[in-house]
Amino acid sequence: MRDLYISLILGGLVPAALFRPFIGVILWTWVSLMAPHRLSWGFAYDLPFVQMIAIATLVGLFISPERKTFPVNAPTVWFVLFTIWTGVTTIFALSPDLATARFIYVLKIFALAYVALLLTNTRERVHVLVWTIVISVGFYGVKGAVFTVLSGGAHRVYGPEGSYIHDNNHMALALIMVVPLVRYLQLNSGMRLVRIGHGLAMAGLIISALGSYSRGAFLATSVTLLIMLLQTRRKVLAGVILVGAFIGGLMILPETWFARMGTIESYEEDASTQGRFEIWGLSTEIALDRPLVGGGFDVLFDLDTYARYSSSIRPRSAHSIVFQVLSEHGFVGLFLFLMMGLSIWFKGWKVRRLTRERADLRWAYDLASMWQVSLAGYFAGGLFLNLAFIDLVYLFIPISAATVALAMQETAPAGARAPTPALAGLPRPALGLERA
Repeated sequence: MRDLYISLILGGLVPAALFRPFIGVILWTWVSLMAPHRLSWGFAYDLPFVQMIAIATLVGLFISPERKTFPVNAPTVWFVLFTIWTGVTTIFALSPDLATARFIYVLKIFALAYVALLLTNTRERVHVLVWTIVISVGFYGVKGAVFTVLSGGAHRVYGPEGSYIHDNNHMALALIMVVPLVRYLQLNSGMRLVRIGHGLAMAGLIISALGSYSRGAFLATSVTLLIMLLQTRRKVLAGVILVGAFIGGLMILPETWFARMGTIESYEEDASTQGRFEIWGLSTEIALDRPLVGGGFDVLFDLDTYARYSSSIRPRSAHSIVFQVLSEHGFVGLFLFLMMGLSIWFKGWKVRRLTRERADLRWAYDLASMWQVSLAGYFAGGLFLNLAFIDLVYLFIPISAATVALAMQETAPAGARAPTPALAGLPRPALGLERA
């Protein structure tokens, strides 16, 4: 029965993307991040809902009368260059078949970000996109928190099967990245009950991340909470919620959890950690041998790679976004990837500077502050996780691009205040959202 409900909901909404492509962006984001069809056990489990939504959205993008203009700024330029470079490295990959298959998969992730860039052009649309991300990932966070509390932390929290965040480490990092976005929604909600719900959600996400037993996510959680307390408004309330949830989560967890976290200090004796050092060494060797193009996508999963570089370790993931990109796309690819992330971070500072004294743009100030926190958590946890190509992180590109464009438009001198190229000619949808 669940299969039928999910199929009717998703199948019924797909045609809407033909006429309102931004609805397609929201559906695409929801299914990509939450994978609701993976909550079924029958025919809906393997139905290609993402592909159907993507096709409908792309068709709607071309037939929709609203004007679409690609916003040109530092993050989008680095994104385009990085996309092109991954195509170049695929051409010169050590394992063309593996690289091509993964490149096609990654292009689907990039496609969502590109379409969102074209259509996320108003404050309301930014707000709805953030809500979609929060609901999609937050659902599993709240569910995982309940599971952790009821089980006393005896079992690990995992994401939906068949998704990119099924692994407990990946799931935990996604949860931590969403916590700041929940804080943004809380700061900009006019309803007390909704703000309380946001507070409970943040607490649940933190407890769920801790319950994943992920050491990388534990470090990311610590970094995220610290930076969030420095960045956010109303620090006392935020501190009570965030620190309280963190300490409360630690009190629930069993001794086995603390034993696992303790291996962070005794990394010399931990086989898993030593394995990461070995794969990082191999990744560096590949990059030094092929500094421009690296080995191509999934080079570390190719058996011939280990024979080529006389390595005795078993094939495994890089367990680091840095070494993943370095081994697959060389030093050039790593430079483009890091510049893309840094440019989004610095755009956050620009928005904060422009809107600091503007009460009517407080939403932009809060959102920029929180996407900086999310990125800090991503890179802190990503140093130890293989998540360079996760849908969630690339959605910060359209969110930041739209926010920057709107902030610049609203803060321009009165005589020069005109629609920016990215927003010119675009209608403002009435979505019933009030300004904070």
